[in-house]
Amino acid sequence: MSARGAAPSDGSDGSDRPVASVPWAGGVAVLDVLIIYGAAQILAAVIALGLAGSGDDPDALLPLLIALSPVVSLTATVLWLQVRYGGRLRALMGQRAPRLSDVGIGVGIGLLCLLGQRIIALGIAAVAEGLGAELPVVQETFRTIAQRPGAVPLFVVTTVVLAPLAEEVLFRGVLFQGLRQRTGFWVAALVSAALFTLPHLAEGGGVFASGVISSGILPLGVVFAALVERRRSLAPAIVAHATYNAIGVAVLILLPGQV
Repeated sequence: MSARGAAPSDGSDGSDRPVASVPWAGGVAVLDVLIIYGAAQILAAVIALGLAGSGDDPDALLPLLIALSPVVSLTATVLWLQVRYGGRLRALMGQRAPRLSDVGIGVGIGLLCLLGQRIIALGIAAVAEGLGAELPVVQETFRTIAQRPGAVPLFVVTTVVLAPLAEEVLFRGVLFQGLRQRTGFWVAALVSAALFTLPHLAEGGGVFASGVISSGILPLGVVFAALVERRRSLAPAIVAHATYNAIGVAVLILLPGQV
């Protein structure tokens, strides 16, 4: 049975939960995300180049780009949906208002995700050692920025607050919820998680590095989608994402030799 005012579930995932009531659906949601993300990255790069060119620090470009990217992405998402769909922005946050319990659930899931990724990383390391292969270095950009004292405050705000908000709004708010209107949960979750993973592949080089990154990021996308599906709100996914990033950033800053 569907909730009042919401589109009925297609039942293909074995659930009678209503799909998200958003005005974008199926392939349209994919197109929206590609346009928004592509335009946002280009605009963020242009702004970062302009700001870095007018400053005295030649190494400021990358931190500026990383900081600007989620801000521009979030702004572009809101503006695009406002113009294209006439103000149906409330649908981005899910079918119900955030609750205080979402914070606790989000923090708990974020911690579990970090533990799960650590187990995956240990498994990959064991396999690599058994094959006599050397693990690739990933997140080198973030490691470098985290060791620049002047860039740390901006880095923390960006990765713990801005990036989780912008990425969840785009990949779970727009993409997952849009796909979920036309498909079952697993199709929507896997497609949105795959597109969520792609931008992160720039953090490493080569096929092996891409595989290592994907093994950690792809499951995160599925878990965050499951949170939206289960809780009918984007809030717990944002909190879980922020928790996961916060611990990772703390490790990069305080224990750089441990990651």
